[in-house]
Amino acid sequence: RKPLAVLVGMPNVGKSSLVRVMSSGKPEIQNYPFTTRTIICGHITDDPSNPEPFQILDTPGILRRDEGSKRNEMERLTIASIEMLNCVVLYALDMSGFSQPV
Repeated sequence: RKPLAVLVGMPNVGKSSLVRVMSSGKPEIQNYPFTTRTIICGHITDDPSNPEPFQILDTPGILRRDEGSKRNEMERLTIASIEMLNCVVLYALDMSGFSQPV
């Protein structure tokens, strides 16, 4: 099985930018929330002699919600990916203060 990391976080914190820079994945990048509407897969080759690249998934943003609140389809897709896949979860945070909770 290939190693897998799932990148999650609030909308517009740079998840897609990280995937685009770090991997073969080419997610759309725009300066507005919810650009990523589905899961985008990229591959990272840490060693050119290793035929098994590391996989990384870019996921739609998830919002901070009260427990019991209904999530939209994109958020449910992100949550399903971290619940159902054998993966490492990388949570992206924007510490600059420019990205506001939606």
